[in-house]
Amino acid sequence: MARRWLFGLFALLGAGLAGGLGAAAAVAAFCQEPAAADAVVVLGASVWSGGRPSPALRARAERGVELVRAGRAPVLVGTGGVGAFPPAEGAVIAQLAIEQGVPPAAVVIENRARSTEESALFLRQLADGYGWRRLVLVSDAYHLPRAAWLFQERGFEVQTACTDASGYRRETLVYQALREVAGVLAYALTRWLVIPGSTGLGST
Repeated sequence: MARRWLFGLFALLGAGLAGGLGAAAAVAAFCQEPAAADAVVVLGASVWSGGRPSPALRARAERGVELVRAGRAPVLVGTGGVGAFPPAEGAVIAQLAIEQGVPPAAVVIENRARSTEESALFLRQLADGYGWRRLVLVSDAYHLPRAAWLFQERGFEVQTACTDASGYRRETLVYQALREVAGVLAYALTRWLVIPGSTGLGST
């Protein structure tokens, strides 16, 4: 399964380098409309000074709201801890969702995660209490292959839904894809390479 998502990242990177229609097609591969699930999980992004959501965070929250309104899941989960500025990313996602009409009872906050890996870990703990098994992950397209792998490692059935990619610049796509490929490779090394005195990231 990991190879599937890693292949997707390299395809996205190659398409970004090629630019044009190739990049758009690669992004679209991670943006298919999902089927029904137990929860829509909106992955965090930066919160700016004054508690303002960054454009990426707002776009992710709005896409999550669209999915809940469309009946894809009964619950929206905002995940992400405090970054450079408070409050927690998960709390800002929840606030945006409620402002856009999602009932507070249908919104859950995870406000500790400092990385995508920690989001997967803490969602596993929440899921055990709520009975969630099937998730729709919402993020930018370049982020979703690695995120899906990490959540699958925690035993979830994962679908993905991306934010609007029409504003991507080729340079941004290449840069973010490179970061994601590096992240997958680093995680794979710590997941499968036995280092004396270390349990590896995959066992946390």
